[in-house]
Amino acid sequence: MTIAVLDAGDVTVEPSDAVREYRLCVPSAAEAPRLARNHVAEVLGKEGWEEVAETAKLLVSQAVTNVYRHTATPRILVRTVLLDARVVVAVVDTAPEALPAWQHPAPETEHGRGMALFGLLAHAWGISWHAAAHAPGAWLGEWPVPGPGEKCVWFELRWGLAA
Repeated sequence: MTIAVLDAGDVTVEPSDAVREYRLCVPSAAEAPRLARNHVAEVLGKEGWEEVAETAKLLVSQAVTNVYRHTATPRILVRTVLLDARVVVAVVDTAPEALPAWQHPAPETEHGRGMALFGLLAHAWGISWHAAAHAPGAWLGEWPVPGPGEKCVWFELRWGLAA
């Protein structure tokens, strides 16, 4: 399956050799969250996963926005993996020292709710660092393993559990 991304500039989209895994690599720039949202929505739509598409778009947007705003990472990798009745979306960057923080913003504040959304909407989520014993880009069980000098913020959605 080929996923087309329009007006994306320097964007690479490719389904991997693994069954039902798709990757999007975008420059860390203001349009990165939009490109990630559109990519995940298109993948889930073509695979018949509309039930979780809106939640996945919101969460991937939050993760990519965090990378764009809070790191000097030049590129952001989004991996979308469909597993039976689950989807795992992983956002990989090259700033393992820049961890997302759970905040408690005032009601009128526009930012700072991203990690709370992960806790409310995802079946599971986490942050992974490179494990020397595993190949970069591999999966350790069901969880993504980033490469050396990388960090991965991931979330899992399941049928019937997404908002």
